[in-house]
Amino acid sequence: MIKFTIRKGPVSLELEANLNDKVLEIKKIICQSIPISEDSQVLSAIINGSIEKLDPERIISSYSFEASVIYLEELSPRIESKFSLASTIQKSHMNSNFDNWVQRAQKYCKDSAIDKFLRLKNEFSMSSIAQNKEKNFTDLVNQGDDKQWSCVHYACSSGHSGILQDLINCGGQINFETRDGWTPLILASYHGYLLCAEILLNQPTIQVNKCTEKKGTALHMACLNGHSKIVKLLMDSRASPYIEDKEGNIALQLATKPSILEIIPRYIGLEFLNKYSNSEKEKIMNHSGELYWSSSWQIRDKLVFLVLDTNTGNFLHYNKKVSFMQGHNADIRIPIYEIQDVVNVEETSVENKYFVHIRTRDETLKYYSKNIDISCDWVCRLLNAIKYYQTNNSQISNPEYKVTRIMSFFDIEAEIFEEDDDEDQNEPISFSSFEIIEEVGQGSFGKVFKVLKKNSGKRYALKAINKTELKRSNQYKYVIAECKILKSIIHNFIIPLYWAFQTPNNVYMVFEYCPYGDLAKLLAEKGPMPERQAKIYIAEVLLAIEYLHSYDIIYRDLKPQNILIDDTYHVKLGDFGLAREKTNKNNLANTFCGSPGYLAPETINNSGVWKPADIYSLGICLYELITGKLPFNDTNIMKLYKRITTGKINFPNNMSLNSKNLITALTQKNPEKRLSINEIKTHAFFEDINWESLAKKDITPPAWFQERIAESGMISFEDLDYSKNEDMIVGSILH
Repeated sequence: MIKFTIRKGPVSLELEANLNDKVLEIKKIICQSIPISEDSQVLSAIINGSIEKLDPERIISSYSFEASVIYLEELSPRIESKFSLASTIQKSHMNSNFDNWVQRAQKYCKDSAIDKFLRLKNEFSMSSIAQNKEKNFTDLVNQGDDKQWSCVHYACSSGHSGILQDLINCGGQINFETRDGWTPLILASYHGYLLCAEILLNQPTIQVNKCTEKKGTALHMACLNGHSKIVKLLMDSRASPYIEDKEGNIALQLATKPSILEIIPRYIGLEFLNKYSNSEKEKIMNHSGELYWSSSWQIRDKLVFLVLDTNTGNFLHYNKKVSFMQGHNADIRIPIYEIQDVVNVEETSVENKYFVHIRTRDETLKYYSKNIDISCDWVCRLLNAIKYYQTNNSQISNPEYKVTRIMSFFDIEAEIFEEDDDEDQNEPISFSSFEIIEEVGQGSFGKVFKVLKKNSGKRYALKAINKTELKRSNQYKYVIAECKILKSIIHNFIIPLYWAFQTPNNVYMVFEYCPYGDLAKLLAEKGPMPERQAKIYIAEVLLAIEYLHSYDIIYRDLKPQNILIDDTYHVKLGDFGLAREKTNKNNLANTFCGSPGYLAPETINNSGVWKPADIYSLGICLYELITGKLPFNDTNIMKLYKRITTGKINFPNNMSLNSKNLITALTQKNPEKRLSINEIKTHAFFEDINWESLAKKDITPPAWFQERIAESGMISFEDLDYSKNEDMIVGSILH
């Protein structure tokens, strides 16, 4: 037995049928519930992607049903072959009355007069036509005028989604074509009515790729009029970009809007670009030009010179055009046949930047142009070259290039992030640029040093991350995330990243040096801090978190160890290795990460986290600064997690009522019940904080600590810079 849902307009009927029975048996079952004779029933269903009428004599199992829904239509009752004059006049009068109903309904749909339409619907149900079952409301909404426009067409043409939904609920046909080539979906796509298009595309019987002789497809019309949101909606609904209209044009050829020119290639990828490339297939031509190079390890995108060298079969990247002109070796060299993919990528957050991603087995190189034609030209040329050399790589004239090492993701030059009048912006930065003074921190992947820049004498913090450990533990993504986020943000209370570079052994990041260390060390040395002190620090951290959240970035590792104190006694939020971009209520972060004592309950429960998780950790930090200890602590990690998810915070008697209330509100187990940042700012605990003055650093925290002084002694740290002279060892012997 199989269950079917029988649908006729807004009416649904559930029934069971034997797969070995004929379709006729379904008609008999319908007769028992709905007063429609077997002869008047027309059954149809979705078979192999299209609506097909069911033959009453065929076995049910012989059909490949895509859904368990069967659509029921009722044939108009037959008229006797012999008419009396009276019956002819009566029929003519009935048709005239029905036409009046249709004309009124169509006018109301055309005028978007939903109130009048709904009144007409009620009036028609009480009319003699409906009472005598001569016609029903489904017949009315599907009746076409002299151009075969129905109510559904007029609703889509006027863009009234409410009327359209009601028409569909009443059995309105959504795929009918007018004499001038319009379907409801083509009309909605042509005019750019997004809600109407969404309603239609949500219907299981919609023919998204229906192509009319006069209009083409809905995708053609959306591209023609530049409705990028509808183009995306259609592509999400599997609209085919390959269908040609009567002029032989595919939809993309009608598009003029840059966003559409990016959206469709993103969906169809290599197949489309290979098929419609105008580049020569037999003869691959050399090509060169300048594009911007975007890398997570570069603080700024840089203009580079690229060469498609078809004589040797290589893609060449020069950091400077002059290097190519002077015959120097390329900075990056990739055999064309080893390129696995070349795609246009739409990045909606970036305007007027048209990206070309070149993917190899080991990495993805990202370039862009501010001219879409240039980026598309590069894609087409590269794809044709790839296709040629993947089948003809034995013809590459210079075999030396085949074994040339593909440059790793980290082989880049250092870039300067912030403007500094005392620093040379074009100066190459390397390990030898710094003199190491002392080690100020250590982690699982490397160390942090206090350094002096040799040519300026300025102090910086140099973070050294061991590549071997990163590769072994597969932690590259966290380093990439830190560099990517820090290069895109600037805030008074967030540590600035000045340079990023590397050696064969380590990845380095150069930050502002914070002489007073982090709050964890200060707590260990001096114990709990005065509430006023804690208030200012937490308020500054809150402003940093607010800034990150405004860009949908969550921090995920808020703890005193990551809150640094700069030379003016203000906080600087550091260590963005666990931060995550593009995180919101509809796109939760699910990675289990962070420091155990500061984890939010939803992290432990693996229910996904977003901004409220940072709010929870902020409350834990405030408690720790005031009391000198964590609210939940246990050497057994499972017991600790249980306390975090189910336990209640115990407050010491000497804490103020306002601080207790705030911490309680910040650490609610349910993230939905935690305070928002605006609510935190207006809490009584912060009533004496002028947030505008604080943001400008006009409020200075009390100076209750001193700079750490390096201990005397020899500290040795050596490393090897990338150099043409591979034997040159660059190191620093420190004292």
